[in-house]
Amino acid sequence: MRNGAGASVDHDCLIMAVEGDLDVSRVPGLRSTVQHRIDDGWTRFVVDLRPCTFIDSAGFGFLVGCRRRARQLGGGLEIVATEPDLLRVLALAELDRIFELHGSVEDAVARLVASTGDTS
Repeated sequence: MRNGAGASVDHDCLIMAVEGDLDVSRVPGLRSTVQHRIDDGWTRFVVDLRPCTFIDSAGFGFLVGCRRRARQLGGGLEIVATEPDLLRVLALAELDRIFELHGSVEDAVARLVASTGDTS
């Protein structure tokens, strides 16, 4: 979804592809979307940042906050990122110490399934 987040499902993991900027202007809408999904019973999320072009501190906070909430509910959040500049920014923000960054959605889903159990 252009300048948005497209969603799909694999092994009871909600996969959200974030296209465009993950910044202070986008975070409230994405946070609301995730909260609605949590209210619907989702606890396992994959955030695909491959189509993301920019991320700021609000985006970092969004990722950390969503992960914390999902883990409180017995789920988790994994990140897919491959673009070198984005990987560098995530490393500078030390998010690579909090998250295992994956090269594919399949790897991220496999990690979530292994860490939270297969519920599909």
